[in-house]
Amino acid sequence: PLSPGQLLSVQLYGPVQSKAVIVPEAYLTAEGGVNGVWLVDGTRAHFSAVQVGTRTADGVVITGGLQQGDMILEPSGLQEGQSISPRLEKR
Repeated sequence: PLSPGQLLSVQLYGPVQSKAVIVPEAYLTAEGGVNGVWLVDGTRAHFSAVQVGTRTADGVVITGGLQQGDMILEPSGLQEGQSISPRLEKR
């Protein structure tokens, strides 16, 4: 048993999610209490709700709400329908 003041280190392991979509924590935002990301919609910014799974050292696992090919925007100061000129950034 642990005594008061002692520390315990715990590592939890789960199944490997080889096709998991992981988004950097900084790209996840909340609008009106809803978790989501900002997406490219042509030349406009669009907020899209997502379902959030586990948080990892690499970012947040997104379990729903994104489609293949979606381009996620860095959320700094974006507004719905805002005109944008997206550029690709490798992470």
